[in-house]
Amino acid sequence: MNHKLFVVLAAVILIAGCTGGSGFDKNAGATIKDYSIDFTDLIEGEETGILLTVQNVGGKTMPGDSKLWLYGPTFSDDSWIVTGSIEAAKNGMIIETDKFLPPDTERGAEGSLIPTHGMLKFNGSIPEGLPPQQYVFNARLCYPYITSAASVLKTQSKNEYRINPQKKTAAQTVASAGPIHISLRGSENIRRSGNSIQLVFDVDNVGSGNPLAKSGSDCSVGPDIPLNRLNKVTVDVTLDGATIEGCQSKNVSIDKKTNKGILYCSAVVSDTADPEHEFHVTATATYDYYITRELVVSVADDGTGDA
Repeated sequence: MNHKLFVVLAAVILIAGCTGGSGFDKNAGATIKDYSIDFTDLIEGEETGILLTVQNVGGKTMPGDSKLWLYGPTFSDDSWIVTGSIEAAKNGMIIETDKFLPPDTERGAEGSLIPTHGMLKFNGSIPEGLPPQQYVFNARLCYPYITSAASVLKTQSKNEYRINPQKKTAAQTVASAGPIHISLRGSENIRRSGNSIQLVFDVDNVGSGNPLAKSGSDCSVGPDIPLNRLNKVTVDVTLDGATIEGCQSKNVSIDKKTNKGILYCSAVVSDTADPEHEFHVTATATYDYYITRELVVSVADDGTGDA
């Protein structure tokens, strides 16, 4: 083989093998991709670089704008001064949904990256003789999200059951990606109790943050999360496209320790003369999702004797 041709072919194979994935995460909508400070041990008056990057890693475009905050220590001329694009996060930086696009898994393209960066400087003073003082910088991202799940339930008439009884199989749920997962419990082959069907859903938090029941516009609460809405999602359930009374805009609490919640529903169905019949059930959870990261910076006296 021609040696030049061999080198070209090897280069093509190497490049093709290093294209990487799309960064898609079935258990998230967005993530804090990078949060770092160049130097975390400073002395008075020193500056250091700070980088905060968020990315859409989910399976869809956000239904509304996201928001990013930087908070913790006092930001003022006599304490911490922050400059650069990251300064906007002090008061909540809005990330517009049309600039926060999801990964393109078919083409292997990653989701939108939103980088912010700048400089941090401690402009205060540490009293002489004290050990280095620690300051905690928090980054908090909120993004609005919707997770849906669809299941099919099957029933048989008494006559059909005697002729061709269905085997008991677990209910199959097809769910969209996101930090909240919904699945229907029990068997897909159900018995009807009169004209009603009992439905039980598992609602699990599989992400790295906390959901918040929505109230008003997307991420409108701010960085200080109210406890009465923390770890809650709002769920709507439909049966063959019709809403189910008692399971419309219902808040489901998710246990903080187990990250699990349960939703119970009773659906009224119409009579049918079909030997076999399918019911299509859809559950949709709506929520804001919060992710928080922190970094610690130590500041020491500059040793000049100024207090």
